[in-house]
This record gives sequence, C-alpha cells and structure tokens, in this order.
Amino acid sequence: SFRFGGRSVQVGAQGLAAAMAMSCTAPSCDCEPWREKLEAARKACEEARYFEAVQLINSALEAFEASPTVAGACQGRRGLLVTEPRRFVEEADDSLQGATRIDLASLYAMRADILMNLGGLRRASGELEAASLLAPEDACIGLARR
Repeated sequence: SFRFGGRSVQVGAQGLAAAMAMSCTAPSCDCEPWREKLEAARKACEEARYFEAVQLINSALEAFEASPTVAGACQGRRGLLVTEPRRFVEEADDSLQGATRIDLASLYAMRADILMNLGGLRRASGELEAASLLAPEDACIGLARR
C-alpha cells in the first residue's frame, strides 16, 4: 500500500509499479521516465507481448519528447517525434546532439523491432530510416534496415 491524495491505497505489484512510473513524470523528478518505459517495452517484446510493447514504446517516445533534453529540438514540432520520425529527424537534425541522437535512435530502433513483430514492415522501415539518420555508425541499426 502507499499514500495517494491523503488516502492509503492498496495495489498489487503491477499497480504499484504503474503508480511509481506515473509519479516519476513529475517535473521535480530527476530521473528520465522514458528510459524506464523503454526497458518495459524491451521486456514486453522479449516476452512476445507486442501489443503491450508498442503502447510502452509510444509512451517512451512521448516522455522523451517532453524531456528537457530535447525541448529545443521539439519546439514548433510537437508530435512529429512520435508520428513522423524521419521528418522530425530531418527538421531537428541540427538541434540534436551526441547522446540525445543515440538515445532517440535506440527508441526508434526498438519501435521498429516491435512493429516488425506485428507485421508493420513499412512503418518499421520508416523508424529504421530515422534511426540510421541519427546514428549512421550503429551497426545494429544498419543490419536491421536490410
């Protein structure tokens, strides 16, 4: 159980994990909630829970878009990071630096993997194109595109 809104709430392990993840999105939190969501998506994919995995990776991308790290790159481009990856990368390319590029490429590559498992090959191809623009030297992304 935990305290929420002045009341004691009883939840199971999954409910507690969800509540903790939601509380982590508070502006005062120092963690990066998108990383936790990416790991949850990766685990769901490994366990062949692809529909859950796609929801988790989309949530991770939305959390990444809201993070202060990419605030400048997302300015005037809200939603593109999630809905039109290649266009976002082409438009925001100069604003994305170092580790941010690698992080976003890994998010797109994970979503491509999930989409391929769901049969969304065309959409997965677009995700991989965006990932390869961000991290052209990443051998795993290059192999996945083939």
